[in-house]
Amino acid sequence: MFWRLWKAGEALSYGLPVRRGIKRSSPSYLSGPLVFGESPLRMERKQCGKSAGEVRAMSGEIKPVLIDTDVFVNHFRGQAPDTLFLKRVMVEEEFRGMYSAVTEVELFAAEKVSQAHADDIETILSNLQRIDLNSPIAKLAGELMGKFRKSHGLEMPDAIIASSALVCGAALITRNTRHYAFIPGLLLTSPDVFAGSE
Repeated sequence: MFWRLWKAGEALSYGLPVRRGIKRSSPSYLSGPLVFGESPLRMERKQCGKSAGEVRAMSGEIKPVLIDTDVFVNHFRGQAPDTLFLKRVMVEEEFRGMYSAVTEVELFAAEKVSQAHADDIETILSNLQRIDLNSPIAKLAGELMGKFRKSHGLEMPDAIIASSALVCGAALITRNTRHYAFIPGLLLTSPDVFAGSE
């Protein structure tokens, strides 16, 4: 069932379930060597992290999704579709939810973050896989900046988030499509596509 938790969970103050029993190690699809073509933009195999396995396609059993900062912000502002999407990613096994370390920076960058709000952010993020800035992601982000900073106004945080999704073979879930639409090979999806209904 859509709202079934893996184990009995608790509701956050913002209405998201807490996923229990998550293993903190990297999932199996986040490993193995990276194989590059002429350029990081033409990677033959899109992977990141330190463990072993193959990235499954979006049409496969597990959907790797990297969640952009705006989806979290919209959730905290009470926008139901984004909350529904986050619930699905945190509860259902068909998703492998990820976020860039840049998103964590952006969520805590507000001038005044109360302790309660900080706790809510940490609880949500602890149920997802953080993608840290490693060398393949940094190199690809640099290449994207070189190609699109002047022509499309690509900023460094967005370049890192986009390259994280590309290297991990994940769809980028965002409403800010204009920030990313020009990046080749990047699959952009709205939270509405996966939000479902109660």
